[in-house]
Amino acid sequence: MKLRVVVSLALSAVLSAMLVACGNGDKSATAVSQSDLLKYVPADSPYVFANSRPLPSELMDKLLLNAAVEFDQASKQIQASLDEQQQQQAESEKLNKLLKAVLAELEGKISADGLASLGFPVSGKSLLYGLGALPVGWTEIADRQKVEALLSRIEQRSGMTAEQKVHGAINYRRFDLDEIVGVLAVSDNYLIAAVLPAGSETELLPAVLGEQMPETSLADSGAFQQMLNANGYAGYGDGYIDTVQFTDMALGDSTGINAQIWQALAAEPLELTPECSQLAKGLARSIPRWSFGFTEASAQVYKVKSVIETSPRIAEYLQKIAAPVPGLGLDNAAMFTLGMGVSMPEMRDGMRAALLDIQQRGKGCEWIDEQELTQMMQAMDMAFNPMISGLKGFYLLLEDLQFNDYSMQPEAIDAQLLLAVNDPRGVFAMMGMLNHQFTQLQVPSDGTPVLLPLDGMAPTAPPTYVAIKDQALVFTTAADAVASSSNMFSAALATPAPVLAVSYNAAKLLNRAEKAAESVLQSMGDSPDAAEARQAYDSFRNSAQTYEQVSFLVNGTEKGLVIEQQVKLR
Repeated sequence: MKLRVVVSLALSAVLSAMLVACGNGDKSATAVSQSDLLKYVPADSPYVFANSRPLPSELMDKLLLNAAVEFDQASKQIQASLDEQQQQQAESEKLNKLLKAVLAELEGKISADGLASLGFPVSGKSLLYGLGALPVGWTEIADRQKVEALLSRIEQRSGMTAEQKVHGAINYRRFDLDEIVGVLAVSDNYLIAAVLPAGSETELLPAVLGEQMPETSLADSGAFQQMLNANGYAGYGDGYIDTVQFTDMALGDSTGINAQIWQALAAEPLELTPECSQLAKGLARSIPRWSFGFTEASAQVYKVKSVIETSPRIAEYLQKIAAPVPGLGLDNAAMFTLGMGVSMPEMRDGMRAALLDIQQRGKGCEWIDEQELTQMMQAMDMAFNPMISGLKGFYLLLEDLQFNDYSMQPEAIDAQLLLAVNDPRGVFAMMGMLNHQFTQLQVPSDGTPVLLPLDGMAPTAPPTYVAIKDQALVFTTAADAVASSSNMFSAALATPAPVLAVSYNAAKLLNRAEKAAESVLQSMGDSPDAAEARQAYDSFRNSAQTYEQVSFLVNGTEKGLVIEQQVKLR
């Protein structure tokens, strides 16, 4: 039963999300409003994804070019996985054939012309939501006859003949999948895809087709609009996953439509003691929801944000964890940057508080071994010793990397590494354990770089300098070590200070690593690992043709953990 639900989710997701809010122009508004399709969504739906406005056409053109290659690669992997599942579990055969037929029809059609040939606009509304655990999807269409023809081809490819039925004014196709039913309906404006329990099909079909409104919809409650406003989501495609609703369903404690669907699926609730059930609910309510959406979109750049919402207590600790590191999180055009800024004492206190909370909530639960938790806290206290607690973070900046055309080994590196630490001289002294010559090196405290004696330790390493100033230690391989270290010491601090930051220039990385990557792939021969490595490399190479600079920031805020991605396009 679990496999059926998973594959059904994938099937409906493909059908409903293949045209997610893409536009012929940015129909901007001063205030972003929620999609009018939310009137069909129950207020307690466990997951929702919707859009109220189209992406700018220039941006969409670029994204479609990249998405076409990515989709074809992903489609092959999904089909291989379905073949394997079918061999292991014969009851999944019908679902697998149907999903493979859908994927085959979409192959080579992820473009404006390709989508138009299937009957879909490049600019259209879409919605994917959970009717209980099962998915329902709405996708706007441009040509009803072309969409009907697409569904007929899917039937033919899958070898499954659907029942042609009518409900009210809507024609739909019914696929008998044993314990569940697949529904594909075409109205004047939308393709509607859904998976329903066979025993509740008649009762639920009016709601799926939009002929029967929920008692309280997501539009009525205003919760989706509040999410948009609170997080600055721009309406180009936003959604959430509700962990509380999923936990309540799994424990058999949900109500309304969620409970009805769960029971109709004959899904057994988890068998937990009352104490463990209380612990599971408490943990879910500590991280109640994950939301995501676009915050900005133009022909040159787009930004996406994810918010892992937490309880106020967890959010309080998350806000204390970040430690400022010069340069970390600031916008730049470097080939690659990576860094973290973490207050070790605050992290220790936060982890201890979390373990104590689990210990308290889980009293009497067989999952909890109080002695083991106590030992974990003791080990943690030992791990966060004074030296470790003095580390605040690091910032690695790779400006350039060149490989030898024959050996494919790095031969020229322009990189800088800054360690933010309470006692930089003490950290450098510890390096004497690696090379006794370091202990004899006289490094001033004014930021003047000194050449490291690496000949005996790493003879092929480029000339590397070290500098110390205030509460920072810098290593640099730049040709102008003085200017390089000075820039690292004097770099500004991002506000707010990120916990983690990563950025890369896809074109620069590809330019420098292409020959070396091809050489490595050739040396791997025809092994399965080589095939996976080739797919990953081809995907990155394809992305480098679309994306210029990609960056990720992770921050702790009053809402919880916030992950922001910014993509500058070529």
